[in-house]
Amino acid sequence: MARDLDLLQGAWALASLEVDGAPAPAGSARIVIDGERFTAIGMGAEYGGRIELHPSREPKAITMLFDVGPEAGAANHGIYEIAADGWRLCLATRGGPAPVEFKTIRGSGHALETLTRAPAAVPAVAPLGGEPVEELQGEWAMVSCKKAGMAIPAGFAKSGRRTISGIDFVLNFGTLQHMKGFLTRDGGPGLLRLQVTEGEGQGNVQLGIFELKGDKLRTCMAGAGRPRPAGYASSAEGGETFAVWKRSG
Repeated sequence: MARDLDLLQGAWALASLEVDGAPAPAGSARIVIDGERFTAIGMGAEYGGRIELHPSREPKAITMLFDVGPEAGAANHGIYEIAADGWRLCLATRGGPAPVEFKTIRGSGHALETLTRAPAAVPAVAPLGGEPVEELQGEWAMVSCKKAGMAIPAGFAKSGRRTISGIDFVLNFGTLQHMKGFLTRDGGPGLLRLQVTEGEGQGNVQLGIFELKGDKLRTCMAGAGRPRPAGYASSAEGGETFAVWKRSG
């Protein structure tokens, strides 16, 4: 029978994420395991270190010993289980003992991650073309966000950062890269087109609108394949993402 460490070799995509009792966008984050080394990709910075497994414990235990990136010197203790279609782990991300079950609660500092097989690298994608949106260049901090009629938890929303440089677009939540692509003007004033190259909606094109007043920005983006929103609102039927931002850089 293969050892657990052998089963975990290779690249894994973060399929779902729960932090402090609330679901969080998984984005394009990946973990690559090579021998006893792990590397985290698409989390806003380079993270890496050594992985220790303790499969004889109940539940099975994991320790991630960071030696690369902002968490260098830290150790995250957790539990894990392997299934036919992937694996999941629940980590204490702020230090302390490992969780005792696969769930998180508010204020726990625990993160529950589900991972599935993924290619080791995301293939390069060429932009479809279009002009940069000059007035939206720079970094923006999320104030609030609704997706498909549901509000993202306020604490998590405030960790959102979008950076626009030319037509290059990146959306992070904390250290997790949620989405990456090309953002261009789509014809007239206030019209957007987002070509998603990594993360949620990868391979799709979304149409949107924006309104900028001073340092306050409102955006509303349609779901993939849906018509451009007519106004600044979000509903379960329409699947729009309506967000408010403030300039931070």
